[in-house]
Amino acid sequence: MRFKLFCSILLCIAGAQMPVSAQVVEVKNNAGGVVITNSPAVASSGKELKKIDTRAEGYIFPVKGQKNRRSPKAQRILTGVFSGSGEKTAVSSEKPGELPAVTDFDQTPVKRQVKRDTETIAWVTKAGPLYHDPFLECVWASGTERIWVDSIKDLNGLEPCSECYQKNNNVPEFIRKESGGLDVATATTLLSNADFLIWVQERLPLRNPGFITSQKLMIYPKMEMTRKGLHQLARETELAYRRKTWKVIEVIAKQSEADLDQTSSFATDVTDEKPAGEKADD
Repeated sequence: MRFKLFCSILLCIAGAQMPVSAQVVEVKNNAGGVVITNSPAVASSGKELKKIDTRAEGYIFPVKGQKNRRSPKAQRILTGVFSGSGEKTAVSSEKPGELPAVTDFDQTPVKRQVKRDTETIAWVTKAGPLYHDPFLECVWASGTERIWVDSIKDLNGLEPCSECYQKNNNVPEFIRKESGGLDVATATTLLSNADFLIWVQERLPLRNPGFITSQKLMIYPKMEMTRKGLHQLARETELAYRRKTWKVIEVIAKQSEADLDQTSSFATDVTDEKPAGEKADD
């Protein structure tokens, strides 16, 4: 009796140490497919076809695959450049669809050219005396770096490009919009500075106008005006100059030659209703 019990224990130990390959069976499942498995649960759920040789060795693949894990959504876009030491300088952008500015190896920011948009009125070069049509390819400035302009003040003192405008009798679009297309000179009727001084004195209540620089015109009113009225006269003169010459200039208005105060046509906050040259009440 003791001998039989001892043999049973030895058989159990031998069964526990038996390689996995000895438990492999070929099973036909309920779906009609044939699988090779060492799982008792899978083996009992179908019809056993045959046992695999206990001496066979191989890999046992699970019947059910692992579930795919969902990766978290990206929160930021990272980019950068690698230096020779293998270190990376990364920068980020919180706005979708917008690439951040990339830094160079020596940490010097890369200059990005400003692109034309709906507010662009012209483009210029760094040291050029002309402004160009943003919708035309100018043959005189091809291959140069373009600086896109969206403010009329940035064109102060510059000449309109003859290739972009005069050659095609093409009025600058920002001047056409500003004036509604009325009283705008054509390419053949553009006034020179001397002609404009005569023209403007015949139509506006000002006297003794004169250019003090290539970017500034000084005017004086024919009658006493408030600071706000003086600004309005300077503004009207500036607009007229743009219509008749296709050039941008700042107009400075003073009540008289002796007046120390002056008003610029570029100013936007003129509210004093007192006559020019007088101090407001305390």
